[in-house]
Amino acid sequence: MGRPNRVGWFQGKQWGTILEDGTVATPFTYQALERSGDLLIAKQGALYFLIKQDGERISFGYSFIFPSNGGFLIGQELNPGVGQGFLDQRGKVLALPRYAGITPPTYGIITARSGSAWGWINQATGLFLAPEMDLAYVQVLTADLVFGVQAKQQRVVGFRTNGGLVFDIPATDWPEVVGMVLKIPGKDGGVRWVDADGKEVAPLDPRASSIGTSKLINESFYEGGKWGFKDAKGRILVKPILDRPGAFLNGLASPVFNGKQGVMDTSGRWTIQPTFESLSEAGPDGWRVGSKDRKSGVWLRVGPNGDEVTIPGKWSFVEPFDSKGQAIAVEF
Repeated sequence: MGRPNRVGWFQGKQWGTILEDGTVATPFTYQALERSGDLLIAKQGALYFLIKQDGERISFGYSFIFPSNGGFLIGQELNPGVGQGFLDQRGKVLALPRYAGITPPTYGIITARSGSAWGWINQATGLFLAPEMDLAYVQVLTADLVFGVQAKQQRVVGFRTNGGLVFDIPATDWPEVVGMVLKIPGKDGGVRWVDADGKEVAPLDPRASSIGTSKLINESFYEGGKWGFKDAKGRILVKPILDRPGAFLNGLASPVFNGKQGVMDTSGRWTIQPTFESLSEAGPDGWRVGSKDRKSGVWLRVGPNGDEVTIPGKWSFVEPFDSKGQAIAVEF
């Protein structure tokens, strides 16, 4: 377990970051790098660190760091079973790595397990609140209400995040969240609907919280060992000539044709010709990064219309440049 997930991609190679003119921004002293917002997750030796773009460390070393909702899950595998914590987006410790389980914040509340019981951590104050009873799990319902299940006693209990008990209701199963209301299966075979104040309310339609799915603009199909594209009405836009179809994102896909990658729009037109061994997704400015011959170490910035600008130097790998004109790269 660990981050970045590129560990092992380039054995023996060092990672760093470069500017568009090839100048080194972050020193090439890491075994792997991965971007998360304005920060980088860096592997050095057996540990992972959060660093700034210039290489300044802003966290201690951990056995793993995972980007998560509003921050980073961290862990110390030297202390198995009691080693998970949480950092905010700036690398500030919100929960020390001493919990057996932890989940990212919801409404500013982190749920955490200590031993066999769950409690919660207020992200603003760092206060850990653990109820006296043994909760099987804790889930956040609103900004100031969490609820949990006492599995042995078969009860659902709700607490204010400042510690006050709101409700304690017999139940036979885990409650379902519908909108901002709990649907609690009762021991009598009935169902109780409880709001964030612990008051029973009229039943809600569970479908009110469902999220529909939209049909893709284009769908790929496989025929005769090759891939093609159809539109939403089943009309063929691209005959089955592709090695790999790729998925459409913002109206563009990156299919592979005759072993080379390019970019295609929803009409089936190549906006970037398939001449690349490797071609990234678009960066914030719409430009991609690609190489036509990775053994040469030459990498290009590729514009939305196929314009090409050579990146100075030789590299084993280059990511798209971020909004500050900086990209993760691996030495050649």
